[in-house]
Formats: sequence, structure tokens, C-alpha cells
Amino acid sequence: MRHDRAMVTPADELNPVFTADGVSAWIGLPVVEVLRRVAEQQYVGFQPADSDVVLLPAFQFDEQGAGLPGLQQFIAAAGISDYDGGDIALLLIRQFPGGASAADALRNGDPHRVAERYAADLQRFLTAP
Repeated sequence: MRHDRAMVTPADELNPVFTADGVSAWIGLPVVEVLRRVAEQQYVGFQPADSDVVLLPAFQFDEQGAGLPGLQQFIAAAGISDYDGGDIALLLIRQFPGGASAADALRNGDPHRVAERYAADLQRFLTAP
């Protein structure tokens, strides 16, 4: 299975990443549908400053290509819908007190409860100098 992994990201923590074309080929959706899902925050994607390619961090997909359950609801509940996709991705993989990332917690729970659980830590992280 070919994923067209790109290795240009705003932070090394987000590697590996897929191109929108790669996700399209992998899960069998048209590229325009993948990009629509990014725009609607069903997937997290971002464009590096020096590129017109949309990149999607691999951590958000399971082995069958399904995205993080409840991602859109989590983003809204956490109040981070205005953030860049790269920044949202970094927040999702950050290990919070207790050892779990928000991405891990989303795979195992309700997005609103996950947002509540991480709200204080998210705010500290977002406002840190």
C-alpha cells in the first residue's frame, strides 16, 4: 500500500505525514473530498509555508484509514477551531499530565469529555511564552 509520505513538516513530531493525494489513493476518496474533510476539521491538515501541498499527519489515521473519532467535535469543544492545522496536530499529540495525548484519548472516549479533561492543560500550552 502506497501512502506518498512527505517529510516536510512544521515540526518533526508530526512525521510521518501523508500528502492529500496519498490519503486519497490509500482510502479511495477523491482528493477534493480529502481536502473538504480537512476544511471541515474532520481531518487535520496543513500547508507548509513554502509549499502548496496539503499534508496530513499519519497519527490521526488507523490501519484502515479512518480518522480520529470525534475530532471535529473535540476541536469545537476545546475552542481551537481557529488554529492552524499544524498547531492543532501538535496539540493532539502533546503528552499531557497522566501520560495520554488528546489523540489517544479521542480514540477511547467522548470528544466533549476529552476536551473538558484537557481544557486547562490546552490553555496553559496555548498561552505559554
